[in-house]
Amino acid sequence: MKRLVISVLFAIFLFSFPVFAQDKVSIILSAKNIVGYTGERTEVDAIIENQQSIKDKFSISIWPPYWGGISVKAEKYLVEISKNSNQTIKIYFDIAVNADEIYSPFNLSVRSLNDESISDFETLKLTVIRKDPIYISDIKLDKYTLDPQEELKIDIHITNLDEDVYEQATLETNIKKDGITVYRFDDLLKNLPGKDTQKIEHLYTFDKYAEPGVYSVEATLKDILNRIIGSKNINLRLNAISNITHRKVVSYGLMLQTITIKVKNEGNVPSTSFYVTEEIPSFMRHLFYPIGHYTSEVAQDRIFYHWLIPDLIPREERIIKYQINLWNVWIIILVVIVCTIFAFRYVYGPKIVKKFTHFGAISTEKEITISLDVRNRSRHDIKDVIVKDFVPSIVKVVGKFGTVKPSLKKTEIGTELTWKFKSLGPKEERVLTYAIKPVVEIMGTLKLPHARIRYVDKKKVRKTIASKRMVIKAR
Repeated sequence: MKRLVISVLFAIFLFSFPVFAQDKVSIILSAKNIVGYTGERTEVDAIIENQQSIKDKFSISIWPPYWGGISVKAEKYLVEISKNSNQTIKIYFDIAVNADEIYSPFNLSVRSLNDESISDFETLKLTVIRKDPIYISDIKLDKYTLDPQEELKIDIHITNLDEDVYEQATLETNIKKDGITVYRFDDLLKNLPGKDTQKIEHLYTFDKYAEPGVYSVEATLKDILNRIIGSKNINLRLNAISNITHRKVVSYGLMLQTITIKVKNEGNVPSTSFYVTEEIPSFMRHLFYPIGHYTSEVAQDRIFYHWLIPDLIPREERIIKYQINLWNVWIIILVVIVCTIFAFRYVYGPKIVKKFTHFGAISTEKEITISLDVRNRSRHDIKDVIVKDFVPSIVKVVGKFGTVKPSLKKTEIGTELTWKFKSLGPKEERVLTYAIKPVVEIMGTLKLPHARIRYVDKKKVRKTIASKRMVIKAR
């Protein structure tokens, strides 16, 4: 049926031309019957002879330009030929891989641009032979631009044009970058049904460090003898991703704390140089010890330390370290603890307060009342409590003991007063008073020594606490 259609069209084409002046131009073909194979290109030479005594321009036309999967084109469609000369051009026949097996005529004609009556034509017959009944009919991607670690879906369609089952073939699919294979899939195809298309599907995930740029997916079909039947390719683009990560690890020691910062290029393109910055309060200046090459700057109450990181290629890692010296911290903590203990003991332990009552001049006529306030501010009993005070020889004790009378012991330098108690309970308080008089007129100040309290605590440890010294000024 196809041959009949071609013959009819060819006849119509011939009768549409005027009478040719064949004695002035002619076409000579290197072959009038040629054979071509599916998926290949075949060619023939056409010699155009200008038999005129003048130079002329000629147009070349081919009909039909496309038929049954066969595309025909001339090397040139316009030639200029000198008088009584010729020129050879090539005629190309590109036969699709799925072209029909046909025997088809093609008409080549040449015509002068100056005189349309000067023309000629020649018929060439092409026989198409199918080399293999199967071929790669299509290759598709679910996306043509993607990021690293993104999945790519590849669909390859294999078509069998024959009526019979195709027993065995292999499909090799390569993912390439700059002509180098980065991954390969191999499929064994068996018993491909006739007049049918089979889809082969593959999934591929690009590594997060994969080089960005244009990749190609190339599919190659081979027969049972490993001969290439056909191939097809398609391009895709992998995006460039910049991703610099910082991971901080702290290791603790008794007196030293080490901080490690791991900087890594987790992208797929090299990074430019950059800085890693750590900041600390100014008061930590003497505790902070950076390691390696760094710069620093002070801004208000903060100190900034900068480490320069040069270019990092994908997957490359650099390490930054600094230390915090805890010696000073421990010393401060120890001082705080000691102060806290002493403060606790001062606030919640036994206490003795020495006071006086006096106004005016310090004379032999006026008595001075001394009071000792003894308090047990702890939550436990204290035992074997002894309260002692001392009066220098410049004054004398005149009695007037308001509460408990002490025992008195005179010495060359003064008088010692002693009070004894078996115990004092928690929060118990005793106020002890006595009176003194100067033995001489005192014009300035009278200094009295501190009083003491001795006791045994709950751990049966004897302790001593003293009051402040006392200074009495004449008024």
